[in-house]
Amino acid sequence: MNSHSVNRDIHSRWKTSCARAVGLALTFTASLFLFHSMYPSPFGRTFVLYAVTVLFLGGIWCIGTMAWRHGVRWFLNRRRWSLYFGIVFGLFSLVVLFYAEEKWRGKRAWAAANREMSAHGEQFNLGAIIPPTVPDDENFAMTPALAALFDYETVPWGPAGNARWRNNEVIERLQSMQLPMSQKGYYRSWLDGEFVDLQTWQHYFQTNGVSAATSRQPAEDVLQALAKYEPVFNELRQAARRPYSRFPVQYEKGLLAERPHWAVLKNLGHLLRLRSVAQLAMDRPSKAFEDFELSLLLANSLKDEPSFFAQYLRQEMILEALQPIWEGLADHRWSEAQLAAVQDNLAPMNLLADYAPAWRAEIVLFIDIGNQLLAAGERKHAPLPRQGGPADKLLALYPSGWIFQDQAQLYRFYRNGISALMLDPVRQRLFVPRIAEAGAWLASSSPGFQILVRPKLQQMLRDGTAHFALTQTAVNEALVGCALERYRLETGQFPERTETLVPKYLSRLPHDIVNGQPLKYQRRSESSFVLYSVGWDETDEGGKPGPPIEDWRQRMSPAWQSGDWVWIHPAAR
Repeated sequence: MNSHSVNRDIHSRWKTSCARAVGLALTFTASLFLFHSMYPSPFGRTFVLYAVTVLFLGGIWCIGTMAWRHGVRWFLNRRRWSLYFGIVFGLFSLVVLFYAEEKWRGKRAWAAANREMSAHGEQFNLGAIIPPTVPDDENFAMTPALAALFDYETVPWGPAGNARWRNNEVIERLQSMQLPMSQKGYYRSWLDGEFVDLQTWQHYFQTNGVSAATSRQPAEDVLQALAKYEPVFNELRQAARRPYSRFPVQYEKGLLAERPHWAVLKNLGHLLRLRSVAQLAMDRPSKAFEDFELSLLLANSLKDEPSFFAQYLRQEMILEALQPIWEGLADHRWSEAQLAAVQDNLAPMNLLADYAPAWRAEIVLFIDIGNQLLAAGERKHAPLPRQGGPADKLLALYPSGWIFQDQAQLYRFYRNGISALMLDPVRQRLFVPRIAEAGAWLASSSPGFQILVRPKLQQMLRDGTAHFALTQTAVNEALVGCALERYRLETGQFPERTETLVPKYLSRLPHDIVNGQPLKYQRRSESSFVLYSVGWDETDEGGKPGPPIEDWRQRMSPAWQSGDWVWIHPAAR
C-alpha cells in the first residue's frame, strides 16, 4: 500500500472518528438539556454548565493537538470542508436546541405559576395593583402645589431628561425645598438620642444667605428662614380635608413611570421636622403640633401607592416626624391634650399590614418589566426605550425562556417566601429566621436575574423588612412615651411599671414585635426612663443603641442592625 493510500485511510478514519465524536457530543449535550428541563434545580443548572464547559475545552484541546501534529495548513485542506460544515451545523443546532429548550422550560414554568395564581385567586399584572382614580376635589394629591409635579410634557429618552414641566415657577419653588439632611454634621436623630442642633441650622441659613446674621436665638432665625414656605404649608393644610390621596402616576409604565413627588414629599418632611422643633424651642407647642400633624399627613399620603419603595419612604418620613414628639417629651413641652392627640394619630398605624401588599406590588412591577423585555426582544410595541444600539442587539440574543423563568421565580418568591410573613400584622411580630428561608427562593434563576435582580431583592428583603419592624417599633414606643408623660403630668413622676398605664392612658400595651415580650422599660429617676426593643439582633443590650451607620459619602443614618431600638427620655439636654 503506497503512502498516498495510507494517508487517505488515516484521514478517513480521523474524519469518521471526529464525526462520531461530534455526534456523541451533541447527543450528550442534548441529554444534558433534557435532564436540566426535567430537574430545574441548582444542581441541574450547575451540572449542565460544567458539562458544556468540559465539552468546549475538550474541543479546543483536540483542535490544538491536531494543529500541533499536522500544522495549520492541514486544516485548510478542501477535503475537510465537509467536516467543518458538520461541526458548524452541529454548533448551530446546539444553539437552536438551547434556545428552544430554555423557551419551552420557561413557558412551562410560567404556565405552572399562572395556574397557581388562579388557584389562589390572584392576578400579578399592573391592572391588579393600580389604585382606583378619585375625584380631584377629593384628592389630596391634586392640590395645586403637588399637582404641578405631574403637569409635564414627555420628551424623547436621552441625556436631556425624561420630562419638561409646564409650570416651572411652582416646580422651582418645590425643588428649592431641599436641606442637606444627609450630610455629615446636619442630621440628628432621636433614634440615637440626639436633639436637632438649631445653632448648626442657623449657621447654615446665614451662610447660604437665606437669613441675615442677627443676635437672635437660633430657633427664631430658623423660623424666619423657613417662613417663605408658609404659603405651601397653608395650601397643604387646606387640602388635608380631602379624604383621599392618589398621585396621578402613569402606572401603566410600571417601573419606568415618573414619580417626582417622592423627593418633594421627603423634602417637605425635612422642613416640617425642623420647623416643628424650632417652634418647640420658641415655646409654641400648638404650632409645633400642627407641623407634626402635617408631616404625618404627607407620609400617609403614600399609604396606598403600590410600590415597596414608596412604603419605605413613608416609614422614613414617619420616623422623622417623631423627632419633635421625642424632643417635646424630653423637655416636657406637650400638654395632656396634645399628648392624647398624638396618640390618636399614631394608634391606628399598623405598618406591618402594609408589608405583604408592598412586596406584591413590587413583584408585579418586576414581572411587568419582564413582559416589556419580551415585547422589546420580539420587536413588538413596548414602552421600553429603544435606541438601536448594542443593548438592543444583546436583548435580542437574550433567551426569552430565561425571562419566563424569572417571572415564575418572582411569583414563587412572593408566594413561598414573602407570604410566609416574616412580619405578622395580626400578632404584630417579626420572625427574623424566616428571612433566610425567604431568601432561599432566590437561589436558582437565569444569569440576568442573578446579576441584576437578585441582589436588589435581597437588599429589599433584609433592609426593607428591618425598616418596617423598626418603624412600627418606633410608633409603639412613641405611644408608650406619650402615655408615660401623661402619667407624669398627673402624678408628678413616671410609674415603676408600664402596666400601670392601662387602661387609662393606653387601651392596650404594645409588645416588642421582635420577641413578643413586653417592651423593656427602665425608670432611671422620677423624671427619666429608657424604653426599648431588643432590636434586629434579638439581643438585650440594656437599652444601648448601635452606632450610627456611615456610608461611603460620609452620610449618617440611624443604626438598626445592631444594638437595641431605644426611646431614651433624658432628664435634660
